[in-house]
Amino acid sequence: MVCACRRSKKMSVADREIDILRDVLSQMKMDDIGLSYVGDELVARDGGNEWRGTAFYHFLVDEAMSFDGNGELVGMVMDAEVLADFKELAEQKGVSVAPIQTTPRYTVEQTSDAFADPFIIRDNTVPEGRDGQYYDVDGIYQTFETEEEAQEYADTLNSAEHIVKLFASKDAEREAEQKQDNSDLIGKEITIDNRRYVIESVGKISGDVSMRDITFQNNVGFPINRVEKIGYIRRLLEQAEKELPPEEKQKLPQSRLRQNPLPLLFPLTATITALPMTLFRCWRCKREIQKQHGGGQSLARP
Repeated sequence: MVCACRRSKKMSVADREIDILRDVLSQMKMDDIGLSYVGDELVARDGGNEWRGTAFYHFLVDEAMSFDGNGELVGMVMDAEVLADFKELAEQKGVSVAPIQTTPRYTVEQTSDAFADPFIIRDNTVPEGRDGQYYDVDGIYQTFETEEEAQEYADTLNSAEHIVKLFASKDAEREAEQKQDNSDLIGKEITIDNRRYVIESVGKISGDVSMRDITFQNNVGFPINRVEKIGYIRRLLEQAEKELPPEEKQKLPQSRLRQNPLPLLFPLTATITALPMTLFRCWRCKREIQKQHGGGQSLARP
């Protein structure tokens, strides 16, 4: 089958707009989208969806297709001529398939005869002719004998700036979490790795959430605790809230602890100070602890 765009190769891409788009949609297995004109405006319809003019190009480029940093199509195969025509057509409509290239802060420039070395680092955040337009260390401009050496230095500076911004963003997130009132979490139940926990406390500074292992307590007869970060716990709670049916969201139980847990596996005559040693002398309890938690969690006295 010969593409419609090839049959009309002598016509400009603008004159072949619908033919090109139909070829694109066909190769993307999206033939159910209908194309037409209302006046001079392109209209695309798919069931209850409708796109007009450049909105359809944005849908194709930003949502239906995926392009890499070089503007090459990834994740699907398309005829080279069809793709080239579509790119040209999209560019004419003001929708670019190539990523917007931003100038990094530090770039390499050639120096004048006033410098000993031919290459220098330009700071693009400082206007031309202003003090500080070239990178310096303690007032000494950094110049380089080769362009490759200068570029490597500039890349290092740009990477360092990116890392600083990333850490600043993370610090802001942590500060926001610390300022958040976490008292609403106390008493809530959460399931992690098929084990039920009840939240007992949240550290005001550390953001550590201490949770009592209900599953372990019900099986063994005494509690142990697990500690996780507040951000991780809130994400799990939000996810669990979304998964609950509407009727369950009306009232979430604060605790489902059984009133009568299983009998303790250590003698009732054991004293508090002797409890840990007594527990580990009881092979049944030791085996249960190893099976449930691999001995990785600390034991808390009742």
